[in-house]
Amino acid sequence: MPLTQSPRVALIDLGNVIVGFDHHRGALQIAALEGVNKHPDEIFKFLVGGPDCEGVNKSYELGHISTDELWDQSRRALELQCAREDFERGWSDIFWPIHETMEFLNQLSEKCPLYLCSNTNPLHWHHVMNLVPGVEKLFEKLFLSYEMNLLKPDEAYFHHIVENLKVKPEECLFLDDMEPNIRAAERVGINAIQFTSVDHVRKSLNLRA
Repeated sequence: MPLTQSPRVALIDLGNVIVGFDHHRGALQIAALEGVNKHPDEIFKFLVGGPDCEGVNKSYELGHISTDELWDQSRRALELQCAREDFERGWSDIFWPIHETMEFLNQLSEKCPLYLCSNTNPLHWHHVMNLVPGVEKLFEKLFLSYEMNLLKPDEAYFHHIVENLKVKPEECLFLDDMEPNIRAAERVGINAIQFTSVDHVRKSLNLRA
């Protein structure tokens, strides 16, 4: 959706925008642990699921289960004999920083307040905060799925944010890498740009480097 005016607020996704990630990496790391005798594909299927991501991690990102319950369900379903802290480390260490995005967001924050809007879970979010020190300070508020009990691309996710911020949808800019999330935001009336690179977003917003 083309921008017709400068945004009043900017809503920023986390995964593949601020940090890259690979769930397969987590499954491989767990499979390599002492006391684990499951193939990475089986671990991935249980945690993430198929194309619709219906694995147990969806319930975790929705805040329907706790970290304790994630471990307990995973331990029983995958017959894990590894230490819990090793499992959590393996499932968390799946990210890498996208440094140019952080530079861009610092620039964008001078034009309007930023709000983080992420489908995530407690283990992953805390890991990202350690990986990218100070990332949370970029944002006026964090809209994290496990705290909201809502996931993108549910339109209710975006209605919740707009109502919470007391802004009109058309006053918002939303950056996300996934097309279904972009389309859902647009249906709510939010100006959205699919994130493919910082350069693409700069050009879309007519911002200089």
